[in-house]
Amino acid sequence: MLIQQLTLSYECLNAIGNSLLLEEMIEEVLHTFSRKTGAVSASYFQKRTPNVPLFHSGKNLDVAIDIALYDPTYAKVIKVDEFRYILLPLRKSYFVFCYKNRQLDLEFVASIFTKFIKKIDMAIDSCYSVKRLQGYHQELENLVDEGIQKIHENEKMIISQSKQAVMGEMLEMIAHQWRQPLTSIGMISNTILFDLALGENIDKTNLYHELNTINIQVAYLSKIIDDFRDFFKPRSTPESTSLCKIFDESTALVNKLFESKGIALHVQDDTEDLSFITFKNELIQVLINLLNNAKDALLEQQKEDAKIDIRAYLKYGQLIIEVEDNAGGIDPTIQEHIFEPYFSTKKEKNGTGLGLYMSKIIVAQHLHGNITQKNTDSGACFTIAIDLQQGRPNANYNR
Repeated sequence: MLIQQLTLSYECLNAIGNSLLLEEMIEEVLHTFSRKTGAVSASYFQKRTPNVPLFHSGKNLDVAIDIALYDPTYAKVIKVDEFRYILLPLRKSYFVFCYKNRQLDLEFVASIFTKFIKKIDMAIDSCYSVKRLQGYHQELENLVDEGIQKIHENEKMIISQSKQAVMGEMLEMIAHQWRQPLTSIGMISNTILFDLALGENIDKTNLYHELNTINIQVAYLSKIIDDFRDFFKPRSTPESTSLCKIFDESTALVNKLFESKGIALHVQDDTEDLSFITFKNELIQVLINLLNNAKDALLEQQKEDAKIDIRAYLKYGQLIIEVEDNAGGIDPTIQEHIFEPYFSTKKEKNGTGLGLYMSKIIVAQHLHGNITQKNTDSGACFTIAIDLQQGRPNANYNR
């Protein structure tokens, strides 16, 4: 009897808590308890639905035991017709095991089952706790996904706001780019009109030359419009380009304005005609942001020998682009904040505080690099480092 009791206790005890999934754990208890004690059926009930088992094993006898009629604190043997049942009460639920063998000592079995009540309750609580944790985990994942989505949406909005803020400066650049060609066209057309008004004979060769000059100036104006329109055109995929082309387009957008302000712009490209795949417009936008910031700093300091140097070189598989001015540098007390959104030292000049923050986002997410700033002996130096070894961008260069 002792060996039988120990064997039964050991087998049933091992069936409890093997799984943290409620269904698996309950089904293992039902199968093991039934197999070891000879039950013809076994069911697990939740007290709020006493007539509907949550899980069942064995024959469907369509017999339900209402625990409210008994409310025991230990396993109880109940007789109904030709069947005998062991009712195993738990804190919030209960088991019912059905037996047909009249020779089986169910009181003995019930006494063993009683010893498992606390452990079964703990195992069930653990299953529900795991289920709740899984729900919290999923809820947290959803919140994180929503947060990331909102961050991406905010970043897109900030980039859009930044481009809109740049448009005012772009219009000023267009005005400087157009002033000389328009002046030239106006002078030529006025000369022709003046000659016609005086009734003078117009030399056809000279007229052809003047009209051809007008056509050249009109083509130049059209190219300026195309350059600016291309700058604001969104790109969904990277494109193949060259660093030389990026520098040419960037400086073409600002050179006339810089000349009118007395700012010298120097480009030194030591990459040996580097070509790579990247988001060209985004890189140009970052460069223009840095150039405009340098321009504003130089104008504020009223530098007579104002200059901006752009340097590019390759180092340890990275493309390094430096933009340095000679405006004296950035106040060390604010250096750590310059890449934060809406932080600006130009609020009296309608500064948005988005340029450097947007540039940092573009370099990190679209160009797969990073941007840093340091003060040099002459002024502020911004460094863009883009990793070429990982193929983002995919560089082709001879070194």
